[in-house]
Amino acid sequence: MLQELLIKDFAIIEDLRLEFGPGLNLITGETGAGKSIIIDALQTLLGAKSSPENVRDGSKESVLEGTFLIPPAFPLREKYLALHYINENDQEIIVRRIISATGKSKSYLNGNMINQAALAELSDLLLEIHGQNQQISLFKKSVQLSLLDSYAGLEETVFEFERLFYDWTRTASSLRKLKESEEKEKERRSFLKFQVEELESAVLDPDEEIRLEEERRLLVKSEFLKAKSENAYYLLSENEENSVLSSLQTIQKEISEISVIDSRGMPILQLVSSALIQLKETAVLMRDYRETIESRRDSLENIEKRLFSLSQLKKKYGASIPELIEKLITLGEELDGLNHLESDMNSLNFEMQEIEKKLEVLAEGLSEGRKSAIVTLEKEVVKDLKTLKIKDPEFKVRFLNLPSEIRFTRHGQEEVVFLISMNPGFPPIEIEKAASGGELSRLMLVLKSILSQAESVPLLIFDEIDTGVGGEVAELIGKKLWNLARTKQVFCITHLPQIACFGEFHFNISKRVKRGKTDVVVKRLNDRERIQEIGRMLGGSIMTSNTIKFAEEMMANRLTSPRSSS
Repeated sequence: MLQELLIKDFAIIEDLRLEFGPGLNLITGETGAGKSIIIDALQTLLGAKSSPENVRDGSKESVLEGTFLIPPAFPLREKYLALHYINENDQEIIVRRIISATGKSKSYLNGNMINQAALAELSDLLLEIHGQNQQISLFKKSVQLSLLDSYAGLEETVFEFERLFYDWTRTASSLRKLKESEEKEKERRSFLKFQVEELESAVLDPDEEIRLEEERRLLVKSEFLKAKSENAYYLLSENEENSVLSSLQTIQKEISEISVIDSRGMPILQLVSSALIQLKETAVLMRDYRETIESRRDSLENIEKRLFSLSQLKKKYGASIPELIEKLITLGEELDGLNHLESDMNSLNFEMQEIEKKLEVLAEGLSEGRKSAIVTLEKEVVKDLKTLKIKDPEFKVRFLNLPSEIRFTRHGQEEVVFLISMNPGFPPIEIEKAASGGELSRLMLVLKSILSQAESVPLLIFDEIDTGVGGEVAELIGKKLWNLARTKQVFCITHLPQIACFGEFHFNISKRVKRGKTDVVVKRLNDRERIQEIGRMLGGSIMTSNTIKFAEEMMANRLTSPRSSS
């Protein structure tokens, strides 16, 4: 509920502070007096687009402020508590918006700055505006379906379906992108796989090339090394007459005989014996070395082939074997990444299938709930339209199947269209083709009345919905608005006295010139002033005693309420 509205330097309004009450708040005044500016200011306060033109000529900024009672079941309470916008025991929300002459604006919620998206979210929960322009939204199938869902009490199911639907669309989008990437990377994956396999099959060792180069150098000199090793071995042990070992053994024998007679020969014998042992070991090593040279003579060709293979890989991938190994790691990681695409796609496909199962169940529940509600909704709308003097109306809700290529929309698996006939003998057709402005106003009022208990928005604003009606129908609309105001706060801008007399709080808007500038004046009327205003609405500028008497009778005969103004 809106308790108070402050408007300062907005459009032609210099400074207004309005206090509203529960129930039906009526706003009347001459044509062009500025009645709709109040609604414009309220919409702008709650996030509608602003511009420098909103700022009163000659002022630096516009200031708008509204004090709202927090609705009992306020969906944003926990969020606002967490953000410290409100405290646990707060009963009010104060929204303030400042619009500079440069076009910039700032918005505040209980003194805390708030962005436009958050303000729009709040606006949707606080008020709903209906007028000649806004009623065009009733032509939209999505709005019609939303009204049906509210009537059927399906809001929670719709909310859950929409949440899953957006999960489904995001998953489908991710899957589509992966498929596009997979198609683009198909050749790349094949090429990477070839490169990885080529490098892996090479079984690279960072020290191998140095080792092979050394082996090749030795193998090139193998004939020379073989000859030298054979000669060395021959001189050491194979020459039976003059080998070093044979001569040293003879020397050892001679010194041994000396040592038997003269102990001074013992150290010499020990040295010769030690040398003999070392030379024998040298002979064994020389023999093994000679045999190694012989056995490796056939390896040169293989080494040359291996070095050539490594050289080709270096030319292709890098300058050194360590770089080739690093390249293999990099290519392998890239290939793994591309291989994960298939795994990711399988995962997303599974996720989509699971979401679709849940969507199917919810969609079926929505369809059943809607079909059950349609019968009673059609009857109630027809009944209420008749009370507004529309003779023999027909109202139908028709299901529309989705195109075959569309599996789900955010609303489910079907659309609906409202069909109406306001004239006997003509079949129901789509609303925009069948209803005039006045008839559309009555239909919207009927729908809002029927749905008022189901909808949680606490403030409904009807901006000149009385266009094209009058007389008894206007009085019936007034009664309907009054009844609607039993559970909601209702604002109504009207030109019709038959509606104005039902107001519980009545505001008159007029213009005046102040210091050479047009300004707007708003006055809350007491009962005597209301009679004068209704008399003006009945008779125009000419006020007669009969006009005043008729206005008094209208006020006396209106529905009374415990919340009537004094």
